[in-house]
Amino acid sequence: MMRNKSGSRIWSSWWTAVLLTTSAFCLFSCSKPSPEGSTNTVGQHRPSESERIPATAAVRIQEVQREALELSTQTTGVLRSRHQIPLSAEIGGRVFKKVCDVGDAVTAGDAIVLLDSEPFELALLQAQAGEASAQAAYDQAARNYERSQKLRESDDISEFELENSHLAERTSQANLQMAQAGLKLAERNLRLTQLTSPVNGHVADLNVQIGQQIEPGAPIGLVVSLHHMEIEISLSEQEIGCIRVGTEARISTDVYPGAVFTGSVRSCGVAGLEPGKTFPVIVSVENPDRRLRPGMSAMAQLIYAKPTDAICLPRSAIILADPNRPVVFVVQEEFARQRQVQLGQGNADHVIVESGLNPGDRVIVEGQSTLHDSARVRIL
Repeated sequence: MMRNKSGSRIWSSWWTAVLLTTSAFCLFSCSKPSPEGSTNTVGQHRPSESERIPATAAVRIQEVQREALELSTQTTGVLRSRHQIPLSAEIGGRVFKKVCDVGDAVTAGDAIVLLDSEPFELALLQAQAGEASAQAAYDQAARNYERSQKLRESDDISEFELENSHLAERTSQANLQMAQAGLKLAERNLRLTQLTSPVNGHVADLNVQIGQQIEPGAPIGLVVSLHHMEIEISLSEQEIGCIRVGTEARISTDVYPGAVFTGSVRSCGVAGLEPGKTFPVIVSVENPDRRLRPGMSAMAQLIYAKPTDAICLPRSAIILADPNRPVVFVVQEEFARQRQVQLGQGNADHVIVESGLNPGDRVIVEGQSTLHDSARVRIL
C-alpha cells in the first residue's frame, strides 16, 4: 500500500509538469505577433500594410481647353487617270510602224502607230477623180439649164424641155455632192492610218506588232494622262451627308511616306450601291510633279468642317460604360472621378465633347481603362 501511494504521487507530478509546459507554450504562441496577411485567433484575415493603404494608379492627363478641330472622314481607294483612253483603229489595216512604245510621253495629236497607207492613198486618188468628173458634169448641166431658161423666155423651147434641163442640173449637183463626200471620206481614211494620242499623256499599253492586221474598233493600247488624277472612294450613308462637291481632300500613299497631295470632291453619288449601300464619291487630285500613277493605292481624307471653339478629347480617353453612356475620368485632388459626357462629331483621332466637361478639367487620357470611381491616382 505504501508503494501504491508513492507511485500515485509520481504519476500526479508528471501530469502536472506536462500541463505546466503546455500552458507555457500556448501562452508564448498567443503572445507572438501574427504575420501580415495571416488569420487571427478567431479565423479572421489580418490585412497587410499594403492592403490597408489604397493602391495608387499611374495616369497621364490632358487639361481641357477650347481649340480648333478638323472634322473629316477617310477611306482608301485606287488612283486612276481622269483621262484614260483606249487606243483603237477606226479603219482596218496592216501595222506599218510603231512610232511610240509603252511609257513614252505623247502630246495630243502625236502619232503612236502607223498603218499601211498605200490602199488609202489609191482610194483618195480615185475619189479625187470621181469628184473632178462630177464637178465637170455639174458645170455642163448648169450651163445647159441656164441656156434653156433663156430659150424658154423667147418660146424657142417648150416647158417640158426646160423641166428636163432643170432635172439634169439637179441630178448632176447631187452626184457632185456624193463625189465630194466620197473625197472627204477618202481623205479621212488616209488620216486615220495614223493612230494618234487623243490627249497629253503617256502610252500605258500597246499590244500590236509590225505587219499585224488589225480590225476596226479593236483596242490595241491605252493612253493615260498624269496631269489629271482622281480616286473613287465609297462612303457610308452616315458619311455621305457631310460631303459636298468642292469638299477639301488630302491624299496620301505609302509609296511616298509623308507626302500629302491636295484635291477636292468632283462628284457625289446620289444613290447607294450594293454591297453595303455605299455611295460613290470621286475626288480630283492635283499631280503637278507627275509622281502619282494610276493603280496606286491611296488614302483619301475629306475635311468637311473646321470648328474653331470646341472642347476636344482623344478618342482613347473615352470609355463606353455601355453603348449609350460614354464616360471619362477627371482628376480631382488625388482621386479619379467618373463623369458622363455627351459626344459630338469627330475625326479618326479626336472627338468633340458637347457637354460634361469644362475648360480646365484634367481628363485622364492614359491608364483609365482599369480605374473605378474615386480610385487614387498618381499623375505621371
